[in-house]
Amino acid sequence: MIEIKLPPKVKVAGITYNIIFDERTKILLEEKKLYGQSSSTAQEIRLTHNVPPDRFSEVFIHELIHCIDAGYLAETLEEREIVGLACGLHQVFEELGIRFIK
Repeated sequence: MIEIKLPPKVKVAGITYNIIFDERTKILLEEKKLYGQSSSTAQEIRLTHNVPPDRFSEVFIHELIHCIDAGYLAETLEEREIVGLACGLHQVFEELGIRFIK
């Protein structure tokens, strides 16, 4: 398995997003019953870090697609479409032996 460690930042559509998965973020996301959250206005991708590595990778892909949707598609994708794309890409990456890690 090729494990790609997430950098502190990623750029999507010219916007630099800070990638955050600290203890405070974990607590905030748990309160909302979420594994991840992204915001183009705050320029953040927040991820929980108390999930198995394969789930962490899938959540990152999911939030990244939200950022792509915001930057290139004017937030026109529905949540079910984002879920489908994220799960599909995650499955392909896993089959190729690629995983995003914290």
